[in-house]
Amino acid sequence: MKPSRNSYLDVVKGLGILLVVAGHAIQYGMGSGYDGFWNLPMFKFIYSFHMPLFMAVSGWLFWFSYSKRGGKSVLKDRAMTLLYPIFVYGIICSIPVFIRNPKDFSVHDAFFKVHLWFFWAVLIATCLACLMFKLNKLFHIKEWVFVFVLFFGMMLFDDNWLIAQHKFVVPYFLLGGICKYKLAYCGQKCWIVIPLYCLSMLFYKSDTYIYVSMYSITQGDAMSHLWTDIYRFVVGALGTVSFMLLVKYMWMFIEKWQLLHDALIWLGKNTLFIYFIQGLVFAVLARVTMPYMGVWQPCATFIFVMAASACFVMLVRRSLFVGRLFFGKDYRDR
Repeated sequence: MKPSRNSYLDVVKGLGILLVVAGHAIQYGMGSGYDGFWNLPMFKFIYSFHMPLFMAVSGWLFWFSYSKRGGKSVLKDRAMTLLYPIFVYGIICSIPVFIRNPKDFSVHDAFFKVHLWFFWAVLIATCLACLMFKLNKLFHIKEWVFVFVLFFGMMLFDDNWLIAQHKFVVPYFLLGGICKYKLAYCGQKCWIVIPLYCLSMLFYKSDTYIYVSMYSITQGDAMSHLWTDIYRFVVGALGTVSFMLLVKYMWMFIEKWQLLHDALIWLGKNTLFIYFIQGLVFAVLARVTMPYMGVWQPCATFIFVMAASACFVMLVRRSLFVGRLFFGKDYRDR
């Protein structure tokens, strides 16, 4: 049976948030003195496409909202949804800094360079997507041209001006809005993308990560950095499409296993809350338990963080106070 758009996207988002938490569990769950996770195959697999996947799906959903309500309404709604938790998260993270040494407090670090950088990326991408569609409507500038110019143009700006992670993921949001559902429902011939992604991963090294090599070509060897940026983008695109295709191919299995189907849809509908709280849980674990953990702990860390996140989601969905405290809205189930 062909999946509906809403259920399909929820399952993709549900699997995506599991990858996010798994990646962080690998990173934080091996102890504070271990940095070998950069070369672990599972870590490479997750980090090669998990954030591009989320941005592409966000861009897809943005287009549907934009086509029905217009850019101004969508942008206002996105700002209200994301800025409030960014502010709350920044305050929570600033409290221990103030207690330890008030001089260490930085507005930039607290509200712009926090774990919720992805929320800022979605806001920036939403603004750029509105501009892209407006330019297309007024001046008939092709969306692909806009993305092409943006992708290469951002390389000319220093990463301190707009952090590298934002530059990396924004184009995926725009492409998600342009391609819409075409990537997910393309024909069987698209299966070739999956082996192409696997082949491309053979060349994925520790310096390929956006967190390591960054994005700007203004520092160091410009040509080498240019090719790294292009290669990393292609891998992210191939990984995103491959993952969405795999979900499509496995849909009959997912739908037959009702418990799995319902669990993934539940996760997909609550990615905002899970992404928010898992960062705080990992921050606490990093202070309390990480120095004593070993290489066998990522699984235990993953289970603990997901359990804590599930509890938090249930509080948000059942308590008016919790929803408004952390997100400024009433998210109770009706």
